[in-house]
Amino acid sequence: MKIVIDIPEENYISCLTSGYARKSIYTDLVYAIRNGTQLPKGHGKLVDVEDVKDNIRKWKGYLDEDMMGRINFAMDNHIPTIIDADKE
Repeated sequence: MKIVIDIPEENYISCLTSGYARKSIYTDLVYAIRNGTQLPKGHGKLVDVEDVKDNIRKWKGYLDEDMMGRINFAMDNHIPTIIDADKE
């Protein structure tokens, strides 16, 4: 299962840098997990939509069929992936 959670940056850093975490961090993490967004099985590649929009703006005016293929290729291969696609 994959979920997206939102936690305070200081809690994240504390979890990464210390051998222990204060008790309140555990409470925050449990709350974040309970309120996280579960990603459905078989989801596609998740990307930053702003990067997609920027790429489309760069190609505006050249949207014939050939160019659309090129744009799709560029978006598929050059936009950074945030979470890899779920292959199951």
